[in-house]
Amino acid sequence: MSTQFPPEITIQILIRLPIPSILQCMCVCKTWCSLITTSNFISTRLYFTLSNPNPPLFIRHYTESPKKEHFSLQCNPQSFQTYQTLPSPFHPTKKLYHRIVGSVHGLVCLSDDIFGYTYKICIWNPLVKRYLDLPKPNVTFSQVGPYMFVLGFGFDSKSNDFKVVRMVYAQGDDGDEIPPVVEVFAVKERVWRKIDAKNVKSCCVECVWSQCFLNGFIHWVSYDKTVEEVEDRKRVRIKNLILLFNVSDESFSTMELPDDLAKVNPLTMFVSVIKGSLSILKYAYAGEGKDGTVENCEIWVQKEYGVKDSWSKMYKVEAEKGFELVLGVRENGEILLAKNTCKTEDEGELVSYDDKSKRVNGLGLYGFSDAFYAGAYTESLHLLEKDSGAVSYEDPVETNATERSANSKPQQSSGTGLSFIELFIRSLGLNDDGEEGNRLAKDELNEFKLLSCSHQMTKFQQ
Repeated sequence: MSTQFPPEITIQILIRLPIPSILQCMCVCKTWCSLITTSNFISTRLYFTLSNPNPPLFIRHYTESPKKEHFSLQCNPQSFQTYQTLPSPFHPTKKLYHRIVGSVHGLVCLSDDIFGYTYKICIWNPLVKRYLDLPKPNVTFSQVGPYMFVLGFGFDSKSNDFKVVRMVYAQGDDGDEIPPVVEVFAVKERVWRKIDAKNVKSCCVECVWSQCFLNGFIHWVSYDKTVEEVEDRKRVRIKNLILLFNVSDESFSTMELPDDLAKVNPLTMFVSVIKGSLSILKYAYAGEGKDGTVENCEIWVQKEYGVKDSWSKMYKVEAEKGFELVLGVRENGEILLAKNTCKTEDEGELVSYDDKSKRVNGLGLYGFSDAFYAGAYTESLHLLEKDSGAVSYEDPVETNATERSANSKPQQSSGTGLSFIELFIRSLGLNDDGEEGNRLAKDELNEFKLLSCSHQMTKFQQ
């Protein structure tokens, strides 16, 4: 069939197909399979996808029964309907759920670091059902002793490559040691390598750190700390900043925050991207945050990137709405919240809040309150390249043969005979897997969260 069209026309037709249909096209003939797995085709498909003004939302929620992480894509505009269910290759570990570091150009970076020192980091493309487990980092507990660390995930447009950056702050007698030890993992290189971070003078927040990727930079909330002697006692002074990492040249810099955010407890702030703009979520907690009760959340947006005076407080969500987490702002202007259902201590619901009408609408997703994640998702074919090193779900990594035969679709032969019209309207069916396993008990996690937050909040009290 491909001989009926010039190659450039075939490419233009193929890039307009849904990702599942493109995967089916790989079974049509060797020529199409070779074409679709080239870096040039994958990049062309990505640029076509980036023109979509209303990308879907990547949603994760975690349920207790069964104990499982559920992933899906949801329509982002007025309606909120499941666009596609995403089966996960991740089997239960000692953690309740993974930390989602971030999502860039169709790839999701996850880390198994929510509880204790672990070194499992993964890059995952849920649409092509392939993932890449990163090797163990060079900087570990056995090497530097107790430490805190943060991760960042971004895309290098110059080398057309994805990178994970890991900053490790060893714990000294006077707190976290600065500068941190920094290492970078590039997908094409597939090794961790240390880079110079001598100019990093600020420290990222512990335990509850967040990051986002925008305009070629990874962003974290950080702070400069000075200790003053006042009447025979020490007083800690802090100044909050945004620490940036240039993914292409691998250099660090800082960005100023507005005065209203520069001197608050940095543990109350989370960095994000809202409608294409750099944003800060600023929480206010009752009782100085020791009991974790949220009073409100301010959403600050930087209207002009890199300009301090362009920061503006766009929203303020009050705790009377019963929320625990602000997850983002939808394309229709409604705010996504994780709201406690009051049925159990930790059971939550994903809801959408209209700031104008003050209405709260349930979206039909329930699970562990702290585990909800929502972010814009760009569909892509990355990790489908032959030399990516990624593993397909069908490979016998952690799934036995019986599970594979029950949960996976059979491969189609090269003689599918599908017309282009059929390819436009057909997509692969993706089913949830029913994996369950042993995970850390909720009460253990809650105890850890309470002790950790109390300890960290005390650090910044003046």
